[in-house]
Order: sequence, then structure tokens, then C-alpha cells
Amino acid sequence: MEKYELPKGWEWKQLSELADLKNGGTPSKTNAEYWDEGIIPFVTAADLTTLYVAHGRSCLTEKGLASGKTVACELGDVLIGTRTRVGNCGIARAKIGASQDITRARLSGTCIPEYICLYLRNISNEIAFFSQGTSIQGITREFLNDLQIPIPPLTEQRLIVARIEELTRRVEEAHRLRREAVEETERYIPAAISSVFGDGQRDGWITRKVKDICEKPQYGYTESARTQAVGPKFLRITDIQDGKVDWETVPYCRCDDVAKYRLKSGDIVFARTGATTGKSFLVIDPPEAIFASYLIRLRVGPSILPEFLYWHFQSSTYWAAVTTGIDDGNRPNMNGTKLANLEIPYPADKKEQRRIVEYLDGLLSKAEELKNLQTGTEAELANFTPALLAKAFRGEL
Repeated sequence: MEKYELPKGWEWKQLSELADLKNGGTPSKTNAEYWDEGIIPFVTAADLTTLYVAHGRSCLTEKGLASGKTVACELGDVLIGTRTRVGNCGIARAKIGASQDITRARLSGTCIPEYICLYLRNISNEIAFFSQGTSIQGITREFLNDLQIPIPPLTEQRLIVARIEELTRRVEEAHRLRREAVEETERYIPAAISSVFGDGQRDGWITRKVKDICEKPQYGYTESARTQAVGPKFLRITDIQDGKVDWETVPYCRCDDVAKYRLKSGDIVFARTGATTGKSFLVIDPPEAIFASYLIRLRVGPSILPEFLYWHFQSSTYWAAVTTGIDDGNRPNMNGTKLANLEIPYPADKKEQRRIVEYLDGLLSKAEELKNLQTGTEAELANFTPALLAKAFRGEL
């Protein structure tokens, strides 16, 4: 590992100078006496995902502990993944058994386990990279013995650990609050849709069947999809994910009658079979594209906004109509006749339709904005922690 100039009062020390290292093996009788009633919490390297480790995903008996495949660990021991999940690291917060894919480091008292564990986590990628370049599986105890660690005085170690934990906690709290805001907004959208479409007939609203306000539902084109640009884009059910289409990934197809199947802004397409039966997608500014045979296309007439009709197709009222007559022995399906006969309540005034669309679009936009912020927070946290640790172990906090 790279060595660098340390602040005054710091020094480089080998891990073997700081701790007694032990691989998985037969524990002494004294260590076996730690366990109550012969039941032993047992951890593997896969369990070392948090800083503190109190238990694993399984347990052993004293007989299992004495089998030579595990090692007894005390409160405060540092556990290091050495055969699998190389570089994973945690601190024992209980008396536990550790498997052979862990090396236990029992510190001598010149440093605190949190400092050592955080440092090892900081260089975990380098440790894992080293293991890939060797002929053995994982890393050896000799490698860990020789590992150089920058050690400040104990008081400064405690200050560094406290500062790291405080800053990390702040970022994680921001992450939690933003995640909760996303979840709350996403819960509010179905409630808002229900408030618009689920209260029965309203003043100024009329009810018409789909066939009275739209052109006749049309089935899509049957053809094989191709990766080569041999014709128009070929929209399939599988291309519609979470109400969106990435047109860059949509394949192409040959088509002798593009005009008949061409998609344009305002078209609404429906999945008519499979797990996504009934799900719809509002087409906005598509490239030259047609739609596949497992989709049905609706093209609205002048009395209703396509955006308003699309929002209706997200309502529980619509989904209740889609699933009518479906039981455990039948697969849900959507066909042109069923779609054409669905009843749609809507305001006769298109300005009121537009107001409702803008309201629901605004909620959706807010949810998307919060999701993007949440994604950004996750990226910030992923980048922040390594940068913070790198500064901490150079004495730059």
C-alpha cells in the first residue's frame, strides 16, 4: 500500500505490532467457555457489511466451534474478510464465532478498533485488488501482519472516529429524509388520482364510452424485431418500463405499411396480454416508430385531452374495470372490444381537463425531482465516504 508523509506525532506501524491475528481454527477451551448454553452466534465475511457486528445469519454449537472451522471472538475484536468478500471489515459487538474466511485481529491497546476498522475499510479496494494478483485464494495472515497503518495518538484516533461518524451520520440522515419524502410523494399520487376519478359523477362532467370519444382501438403490427435500422422503431410491451420508453434501446423492424401503424404524439398504447396487461403509455414526440401486435393503440377525438384520458387509465376505477371477470383460472387480457366499451367520466370543459392534468403532472414531476435528488444523495454518500476517510487518515480532518 502507498505510504505518505504523516503529521507530527503519527507513525506507520505494521498491523502485527498493533494486534494479534488469528485465522479460523480450533479455539482454546477458555474461549469455548464464553458461550451460554452451547449456542454460538456465527459470522462469515458476508456478514461484515456494517461497522459493528453482533451476530450473523446462523449459529453453531460448542461442538461446531471446536471443529476447527471457526475462531472465537471477543467484544472489540476486528474481523477481516480474507478468503471471500476480501476487504470486508467489522468489529465484534458480542462474543461470536468467526468462520475460516475471516481473520480476527485482537488489538493490544495502542489503538481503538473503530480506527483500525475504518482504515481497513478505506483501503478495502486495494486489499481486494492485491488478492486478485496472487496465486492463493484471498489474502494471507502474513499479508495482514505486514500491512502498514498510519497511527496517531489515541486521543486523536478517538477524535477522528467521532468526526467520521458525525459527518457520515449527517449525510445518512439527509439520505433518509429525502427517501421518506419520495415515499410520501409516491403514496400521495394514487390518493390524488382517486380524489379526481373516484368520487362518482361531478357537476360539469359527462360519461362516455371510449368508442364514443376515440377512434376504433387498433392492434399493432406483427413482425420480428431487429437491431439493425431496417425500418421504423418497433415499440413492444417490454420497451415500456415504469411508464417510460427509452427510444434509443427500442429495436427496428421491416414494415410495408408504416402509415397505418405510425405512432404520433397523443397516442395511447396498452399492453393486451401478459403480466403488464392493461398498463398504458402516452406517446410524446416519438421518432419514426410503429407498435407491435401485443399492444393496442387508442387515438383520441376532439372532446377529450389524451393526457387526461391517460391519467384516467392510472386510476383504481380503470383497473377495476380491467380485472372484471378475472379469477384464478383466467389470465387477465385487454382486447379492443373491452377497451372500446370502457366508460370514461370527464369534464366537458377542456380547460378543466387541462387544469386536472397540470395538477397531476405537477405531482408526478415533484416525485421525479425528489427521486433524482435521492439518487444524487446516494451518489454523494458513495463519493463522500471514501473522500472523508482518505482525508482522515492523512490527518487532514
